Amino acid sequence: YSHTDSKRNIRSSLGRNLVKLANYRSVFFYFIFSQRLSFFFCHSKYIIQRRIILKLIHLNSSILLDSDID
Repeated sequence: YSHTDSKRNIRSSLGRNLVKLANYRSVFFYFIFSQRLSFFFCHSKYIIQRRIILKLIHLNSSILLDSDID
């Protein structure tokens, strides 16, 4: 009786510790992931903006060139 009881206690405490560990790890990973994600979004936004700006410059220059030709 006592043996199974102690086993159950050990198992439950192990489970609790594992859950705690999992929570800490998930929070940690979420933190890193969100940091990376925000960085990635900022970076991709910057790249997209740069591309759009370059396209606009290209369009403007081509329009200007066309008008010059006209």
